[in-house]
Amino acid sequence: MISAAPRRHSHDWTSLISIEATTSLGWEDSQLNTFLSKKAITRTQGIAIVVVIVIAVIAGAYVATMPSAPPVTPKETTLIIADVMDITSADPTAAFETYAYNVVYNCYDRLVELNGSDFTKVVPGLAESWTISPDGLVYTFHLRQNVRFASGYPVNASAVKFSFDRVIKLDLAASWLFYEYGMTLNSTEVVDTYTVRVTLDYPYAPFLFIFAAPVASIVDPTVALQHEEAGDLGNKWLTDHSAGSGPFILDSWVRESQIVLVRNPNYWRGPAKLERVIINNVRESSSRKLAIETGDAHMTYGLTNEQLVTMQNNTNLKFVRGWNIGVEYVGMNTKIDGVTPTPFNDPRVRNAVKYAIDYRTIVDDLLRGNGIRLMTPIPKGLLGHDPTMVIEQNLTKSRELLAAAGYPDGFDTTLVYPPGSVAGIPWETLALKVQEDLAKVGIRVTLQVMVWSQLLNLYRGKKLQMMMLGWFMDFADPDDFVHPFGHVRGSLAKRVSYNNTEITALVEQAARTSDLAQRAQLYQQIQRLLLEDGPWAILFQPTVTIVLRADPAKNVKGYVYNPMAEWYYPISIGT
Repeated sequence: MISAAPRRHSHDWTSLISIEATTSLGWEDSQLNTFLSKKAITRTQGIAIVVVIVIAVIAGAYVATMPSAPPVTPKETTLIIADVMDITSADPTAAFETYAYNVVYNCYDRLVELNGSDFTKVVPGLAESWTISPDGLVYTFHLRQNVRFASGYPVNASAVKFSFDRVIKLDLAASWLFYEYGMTLNSTEVVDTYTVRVTLDYPYAPFLFIFAAPVASIVDPTVALQHEEAGDLGNKWLTDHSAGSGPFILDSWVRESQIVLVRNPNYWRGPAKLERVIINNVRESSSRKLAIETGDAHMTYGLTNEQLVTMQNNTNLKFVRGWNIGVEYVGMNTKIDGVTPTPFNDPRVRNAVKYAIDYRTIVDDLLRGNGIRLMTPIPKGLLGHDPTMVIEQNLTKSRELLAAAGYPDGFDTTLVYPPGSVAGIPWETLALKVQEDLAKVGIRVTLQVMVWSQLLNLYRGKKLQMMMLGWFMDFADPDDFVHPFGHVRGSLAKRVSYNNTEITALVEQAARTSDLAQRAQLYQQIQRLLLEDGPWAILFQPTVTIVLRADPAKNVKGYVYNPMAEWYYPISIGT
């Protein structure tokens, strides 16, 4: 904060009387004369008063020059995070990447929530209870009463209906989570002020987990409509503002630089211990390392394995380790703009890429164990995960596939990847390894690093040839992985124009099957087909290390790792 500096005055007597005295008392000369005349003060008394004033001013000036006592340092209430993060939107309907989730999760509430780091079940959120009909089609939620948005407006069944209908009407990045699973504009019904009913077109086994996802956040209808432009239901304004009932409010977002959240004093669970959270976009891992070591940040992510090793003996730091429910992959676009075929339109070329990559070296040598070997979409921790479904690097087979597809001498392409790091190594290191492996079979790859927001926009626009990214769970069910990667309307499959009707049918069948054993069998079939035909070379499942301050003054307390999104509400700083 920049504050105005106090004025400096020369210490001659005239200045002390005419400037310092009147400034200190807040009176003009005319006011002083009026005061003297109204009180009929004699000249002698007036002189005496002036002398007293002068003495008082001199004393005040003298006191002001005396060294002041050191200020009492208040307990820190601002959490500063150094991360590689940039988002495309903070609107829950449009937010569809990991970093945006951190904002949405803390600014909004949902009917149900994940249970801390236990992402296998949901617990009450804004809904204190719910029932599900025997046929799995009707969900009835009973809301908590007397909950208010940050604006002060009430959270009620009408707000829930507005929020759910808004997701479907806007049809933005995350909307598919609703309409793909049987929700329409007729699905949500207000039963009474605090009861809402949702009816699906068909049963969907993991439906409750969608209601714990950011897309199901409850938006303040009054605030959203106050900022509506051309029927966008407030989407433009909510891109960089918030209108929720969560523990924090989005205060500011400077693109590619910083996001600031401030405490919501009206939060229904009670105000957060932190007054604000500042998330700084620090692209270089060396700068993030310096920030956490010097105390300029309380928390950081994405440091390299080499950096973490050098920090292990620093008693001012502590480390939280876990594994992400996600996968890292190389994607291959079959048609640019969804129209112009690329070499990857041929499944033989896609498989040639898969056989060219040395997955074992990536996990064992580059990641140094900070990753789980995985070549299919369902990660460890979810139903259907199969660690045996892998292939090994086979350069001979890769070259044969390229020749059969009409590319005996290979071809040129471009691989785009984000800044920062993954599983303790820079994305660039991983991209260089893939480039090296593909070069061995004649595929000449140009590497291009691109900021997250630009990369995602081009990716969604089907304009990238190859991309290296990660996919992390939106909700804790395997369908959240096989649908994006395999269904014709899946969010990732659409971006690379991939359409396999057999996989699409199996994905839909698994989503409607409540028997876990049957679902697991279906997911085996889906993953086998994706491994043989899909436009994805899945590299590994990453692990993660979060570094936090541990010294008494900056000690981060109450932090619990959550693979879905960070939750700042229980965090405090200090001893």
